[in-house]
Amino acid sequence: METSLIGLKEFQPDVVHLLYTEATREIYKPFVAMLPENVAVKEYLIDPYEMDTVREVCRSIRAGLAEGDILQYNITEGTKVAAGAAVQVAAGFKDHVVYYTQEGERIDFTSGSRRPVTARISNSEFVALFGNRLSSYSKASDIAMADVGASWDVKRFIESYQKAYQRIQHQFRTQFKGHLDKLPSSFSVDRERGMTVTVNGGAMEINDRGRILFRSDNPNATRLFFTGRWWEVIVSNVVYKWDLARKDRPSDSEVWRSVEFQGRSEGKVKNELDILVNDRRRLILIECKSGYIGQENVYKLDSTRETYGGDNSRAILVSYYPLDPDLVQKCRDLHVYFFAPEQTSDRIGHINRLPAWLDSIAGDIEPR
Repeated sequence: METSLIGLKEFQPDVVHLLYTEATREIYKPFVAMLPENVAVKEYLIDPYEMDTVREVCRSIRAGLAEGDILQYNITEGTKVAAGAAVQVAAGFKDHVVYYTQEGERIDFTSGSRRPVTARISNSEFVALFGNRLSSYSKASDIAMADVGASWDVKRFIESYQKAYQRIQHQFRTQFKGHLDKLPSSFSVDRERGMTVTVNGGAMEINDRGRILFRSDNPNATRLFFTGRWWEVIVSNVVYKWDLARKDRPSDSEVWRSVEFQGRSEGKVKNELDILVNDRRRLILIECKSGYIGQENVYKLDSTRETYGGDNSRAILVSYYPLDPDLVQKCRDLHVYFFAPEQTSDRIGHINRLPAWLDSIAGDIEPR
């Protein structure tokens, strides 16, 4: 229903005539609920492969117009048969016909012109359009630069002291059960003689026999380091800068992070997503992974895309480490895009390629 909402925003009609099929009987209901109160809605059940029926409905709509009314057809969605039948009727009465391309253009059948779509759909409208409800989210634009800096510090520590980082994380999961509140103020790192980790009110320091390997006074440093949030913060900041550069006004940029959708039971979280952004005509759902990734993560991301973004949306997995070959194949099978370094040694500067890669995804018409 994205192009229906785009057409509504561009032309602001007084009446919307919805031709629907048995298969789409429920799909358009959220769209109707979003219409302004002053917009009338009329609904018509059609067989999408019966040209005579579609032509009859279109002619009946035309016959019901008052003097001075202008009829416009948006033929973007539906079958080619139904669209062809509608165009035939429109041509007979010289009515206006538009078609929205997947490249973000509007083609005017009357004048033959092609022009970029100027209307935009917000993240909130996309969510509502698919009949979903938000529980909570934060804006990438609100990320504190201190958190971004601390996240880059964590990344540099990992790349400089990989084994020490892995042992600290293993100890966090086994000895402290992966709970931040179970961390003592100081502990010695297993199998790293003389290395200690000190946490103080969220700030953190890693000391190796008097030599400081990592230090951050940021009160979020401990959380960023141990939970992997450092990677989500870095990716969110990069995506935000990418989106900001593509917008005419900073206020048009809309990158959400830590998005939670509401379940059927009030207050119950149905699903979570790291980053949500849109390229005007579809949602882009991004999951960030700084560690292990299983096939269940890919299945979940694909399911999230289908539920909250529809078939036209893009699901993207952004991994800090290279993906196993079987995981790459699973992503391709499910049409999940992935951004990951080919080799472990490539991971240091790979994130810098994300903006150009996102440009290619935003311009891609069909999933690979």
